[in-house]
Amino acid sequence: MSGHFLIVEARFYEDLADAQVEGAEQALKKAGASWERISVPGALEIPAAIAFAETG
Repeated sequence: MSGHFLIVEARFYEDLADAQVEGAEQALKKAGASWERISVPGALEIPAAIAFAETG
């Protein structure tokens, strides 16, 4: 798997978010992929962050 990925994390539960992002970054690094990381306050903001990333 190669490519460029967007990680959007909700920081409401910081410990869970950190663990999930760490796992995702390790998997992407192992696969030789690149990524960007965006943090939002909660799950409700995730769709808006993705839409913003798609349109710039």
